[in-house]
Amino acid sequence: MTESATIVTQDAAIKQLNDRLAELKTKSEIAVTDQTSFIKAAEVKVELESYVRAVEHHFEPQLAPAEETVAKLKLQMSNLLAPAKQWLKGVIDRRKKWAEEERRRAEAEERRINEERRIAAEKKAAEERKERERQAEEDRKKREKEIAAARRAGELGARESEKLKREAREAEQRERERAAADAILASNPAPVTVQANIPTVAGSVNRRNWKFEVVDASKLPREYMIPDLVGIGEYVRRRQNKDAELFIPGIRVWSE
Repeated sequence: MTESATIVTQDAAIKQLNDRLAELKTKSEIAVTDQTSFIKAAEVKVELESYVRAVEHHFEPQLAPAEETVAKLKLQMSNLLAPAKQWLKGVIDRRKKWAEEERRRAEAEERRINEERRIAAEKKAAEERKERERQAEEDRKKREKEIAAARRAGELGARESEKLKREAREAEQRERERAAADAILASNPAPVTVQANIPTVAGSVNRRNWKFEVVDASKLPREYMIPDLVGIGEYVRRRQNKDAELFIPGIRVWSE
């Protein structure tokens, strides 16, 4: 058979399949409303299954040589790619290892600098707090002397004198509290960031791939829990009725 004859035959076969497909489209839209249409739908089902087999029978012999060619090409491609991919992975792994070590050095330096800053700030804050507390105590004592002098001079009565002394003590206490609060703030300076010295290369991305593993599933938040859909499906199919909803709250069971 010549090539042109083969093409004609192929085109004719495809046309027949297309024509058959058009016929089946209308039949496949059958509405199942009673026993008669139920039986008719079974006939349509058989026709559709027969059509599927006919299409597969038509194309499978033509696909076999193509699949063999594809397999050979894939083998040749694999032989050429496998060593290159292995070398590529080695280069990537070594670059990642160096970059990660560089990042860790930068992070260690960052921690060292921030710890030094924290210690220095804490020491300075403690000294400033001590000085403010000393000054507050001195101001209170000075005020008490003034009040005592005014009391001896008859400028203040006993009640007013005690009131002014209490106010002086309260002022000292407020200043001590402010000094303590300011010391806490001053002891925590804004952290500095040390950037890793990793050069930027065009066409190459230096990115860290963060990974994780679950060490205690019982502590995971609910939004990160994945339902066991396989297990639920097996249980529902085994029960074959809606009783499964009673034993597994949160699901809806139906059949098709």
